[in-house]
This record gives sequence, C-alpha cells and structure tokens, in this order.
Amino acid sequence: MKILFLYLALSFLIACTSNHSGISSSVDVCCSNSEYRTFMVSAKNIPGFLSPIMLNSFSVAFANYSLQPVSEKANLEVELR
Repeated sequence: MKILFLYLALSFLIACTSNHSGISSSVDVCCSNSEYRTFMVSAKNIPGFLSPIMLNSFSVAFANYSLQPVSEKANLEVELR
C-alpha cells in the first residue's frame, strides 16, 4: 500500500513538472525598480500542497529585499502559476 501511495504521489509531481502549465523556474516579467516598497503574492493553478510553501518562500525572499507585504494596493504584484 505504501508503494502504491508513493507511486501515485511521484506520478502527480512528475505530471506537474512536465506539462507546459506546470511548475517552472522561468520569469515572465521582471523589473528592477527601486520605487517598489510593497508587494503582494498570489497563487493560481498551483497544487494545494505547494501553495502555502511557495507563498511563504516568495514572501520571505521579498522581505529580504526590504519590501513590505500588503493585502491590497501593492507596488509590486506577483502571481505564481
């Protein structure tokens, strides 16, 4: 039973990383602008188990660049897909 669960979990992860709309390391839009002071990160079409991890990781990364997280009217809006 454990092997079946492991197989299904790995199959799901492979499916996420192998299709065009899956997990990617590419950046669609990137700007280095010192006027950015606040940010907002949202997740769309990300598997449920990855969403909290990804949102937290990006929030920490932006906070390391002295950007403040806000829930609306952000200077920089990031959408994870």
